[in-house]
Amino acid sequence: MRASPLLTVGRAPAGWTVAYAESLPVTGYRYEVCDGALSLSPPPPSWADRLAERLVKVFEAGLWPALAGAGIAFGPRTGVVADVLAFLSPPVAGRLFHRPASVAAVVRIGAVDPDPHLLRYARAGIAEFWRVDPDPVDRAAATVTVHRLAARPEGPVYLVERVRGLADLERDGVGA
Repeated sequence: MRASPLLTVGRAPAGWTVAYAESLPVTGYRYEVCDGALSLSPPPPSWADRLAERLVKVFEAGLWPALAGAGIAFGPRTGVVADVLAFLSPPVAGRLFHRPASVAAVVRIGAVDPDPHLLRYARAGIAEFWRVDPDPVDRAAATVTVHRLAARPEGPVYLVERVRGLADLERDGVGA
C-alpha cells in the first residue's frame, strides 16, 4: 500500500544513501531514498499486511521466493520499497534493499495510478509488475492485475497480461 510520505528529509550535504537507510532501526515505518532524499512513510494498514502475506504465499507456492516490505536498490542513492517482491532466487537475508536483477516481480497494493516508480522497474528489466486493488467493501477480496514487461521502440513498458482475483490465484497458482 502506497501512503504519502510522513516525512521527506531533503538531501544531506553528501546525499542520503541506500546503505544509510538500511542501517536505520526497524520500526515498521518504510524508509526510501530517491535521488539522495530520504522519505519516511507510515506502516501499511493491517488489511494491506494481510494481503501482502497472502501474496507471499502465492509466489512461494509457485516456487518464487518472496518478501513483504522489501526494497530495490537502483543505485547508491535510490532505493524504493514495494509491498511484496518476488525473487528469481532466494534473496540475501537481512537486507532491506535488493539488486533489480534478482527481482522477478514487484507488487503494489492499492497503489497510486500510475506508480511513481514504474519506469524505474521497467528500465531495470523487472519482468512483472502486479497491481493489487482491494475491494472497497471487503478488503480481504482483491483484484490482481499482472503487467508483463515489453520492449517498445520508445523504451520498455508494462502491458496488462491478465487480471485475476486473489482467491483464484491462491487456488490455481501463479502460472494459471
